Amino acid sequence: MTIKMKNVLFLALFLVGCTNSTKTENKETQTTENQAIEETTVLNRTECFRNEISYTDGSDKKDIEELILNINYQVENGEVTGIYNYLPAEKDQRKGSFKGILKGKTINASYIFMQEGIEDTTSITILLENNKVTINTIDKGDKGLGLNTTMPKIDCKK
Repeated sequence: MTIKMKNVLFLALFLVGCTNSTKTENKETQTTENQAIEETTVLNRTECFRNEISYTDGSDKKDIEELILNINYQVENGEVTGIYNYLPAEKDQRKGSFKGILKGKTINASYIFMQEGIEDTTSITILLENNKVTINTIDKGDKGLGLNTTMPKIDCKK
């Protein structure tokens, strides 16, 4: 084999190696991007919880408690925002939103709500358990407000 042929053969092998390396890098980059998308999907999630308490007087009336959690694990310790409403059939309703931090299975949040035309704020804890949440107030333990409760998990699409 002549030197010229050896150089051509070497160049051809070099180019094939570079092309395969680029394809491998592209596949690795694509796989990494797909994993990032999947992780983002898992890291950002919404969970819904609801109680419907029927009246015992034979009517169709119900008191409803509902909680919607939006959890973002991309923020350190997991930022949580959501809605927490207490909707009694015959009393003044309480509607509000909260923002807090998830540590382990406990969310510590500031809850701002409107009831009887008055805006109020309180601190709440939300304990995430298997298929349910338990909500408690930290500085206002008045159960008459419906702030201390346990709710089962439901499908958010309902």
